[in-house]
Order: sequence, then C-alpha cells, then structure tokens
Amino acid sequence: MERLALVLSFFFFLFLSKFSFFLSPPFKIDINECSNSTWNNCDSNATCANTPGSFYCTCKSGFFGTGTSCTDYNECLNQGTGNNCNIYATCTNTPGSFYCTCNSGFNGTGVTCTEYNECIGQNGGNNCANGTSTCTNTPGSFTCACNSGFSGNGVTCTDYNECLGQGSDNNCANGTSTCTNTVGSFTCACNSGFNGTGVTCTGNIIISRLCLWDVLFEDNLSLLSCRCG
Repeated sequence: MERLALVLSFFFFLFLSKFSFFLSPPFKIDINECSNSTWNNCDSNATCANTPGSFYCTCKSGFFGTGTSCTDYNECLNQGTGNNCNIYATCTNTPGSFYCTCNSGFNGTGVTCTEYNECIGQNGGNNCANGTSTCTNTPGSFTCACNSGFSGNGVTCTDYNECLGQGSDNNCANGTSTCTNTVGSFTCACNSGFNGTGVTCTGNIIISRLCLWDVLFEDNLSLLSCRCG
C-alpha cells in the first residue's frame, strides 16, 4: 500500500506540474516541492524554499555552492567567516562548523585559553630536581635548569666537587689553605700556621730555639733563613 501511495502521489505531482498552468483559477494548485526531498534537487546541506510554481535551494551556514551542490567551508583554514580559536588553541573542522581545543599546557574553552604554571604545581606540576634545580615557566610548558654548583639536565642534578676542579673550580689560596666540598658549593680554610679567609692566607713567623740562624747580607739587605736542627 505504501508503494502504491508513493506511485500515485508521484503521478499526481507530474500531472499538476504539467497541466496546472492550463487550469483556470481557482483550480491552479501550487505544489510545495520542498515538502518531499524527491520533488527537488537541493543538496542535503542546503535549504529548500518553495515559491509559486517552483522552488530554490540555498546552501546552509558553513557551506558554499549553488544550492544543488554544497561544499563544506574549512573555517580552520580561514575559509568562509574563519574561526575565533585562541592563538594557543587547535581548530578542528567539522561539516558546516568547527570547534576549538586549548593546546597542552593551557586551560579554557578554546576561544579563551589560560596558561598553566607548572612551576607552582598546576597541571600536574613539574619534574624538575627538587632543591637542586630551578623551574622556569614558558608558554604551554616549562624548563628545568640545575642550580649553581650542580650539573645535569635539570631533572637530575649532581653536585660539582669544586675541590677537584669541577664546575667553576674554587678560589682557595693555593698551597696555604684547604678546600672542603659542600652540597652545591665549597669552603676554604687556612692551613695550620696561616691566618686569613681561606681565599687569602698570611703565614705566621715562629722562632724556634732549635733553629740555627744564618744571617746573609746582600746589597745592604738582610735575608733571614732558618734551618731546623
């Protein structure tokens, strides 16, 4: 029965479209071609508008073409009206539209995106070496750098031993002070018999009764030497 009704309606449509012109008012009947998709050739992405004795097709928003053939605009390539995605978001084209998604390291709707600060623990925080490196926030990410006195990639940092000449070396007084390595740094201490900061050390003259003094004269200057006996 449904097939018979469809066939009859089709022939009725043909009859009216061919012969309604010859009918006198009030017998002329306008056929709404838009009421049945088989009665018009509009694209599936177009809107059909009925007119007296005819119809026309218009591509829907997000599409362009004649109406009988409609092609999707790619707003992500700035076709049509373009897109309003944030500079820190990714635009994804969809049939007749698009959507925006904030990039990794940002939070928001895609139209507005706010940067996470991983260095203060946002968005899962960071993996910089705790206590021995410095985290620096960057747009959408972060970097790690070992602190002074340490070497590594910022995620792992190893202490320099400046007393062995590593890193920036040390400035202890050579031969008269002792260098002691510490975590991330070093200290200098004057050796026994010397006074000073460890960076500069001055010796004390100690006269021993066990020493034999020889006085040598040269150019009216005296040179004092001591030999322990």
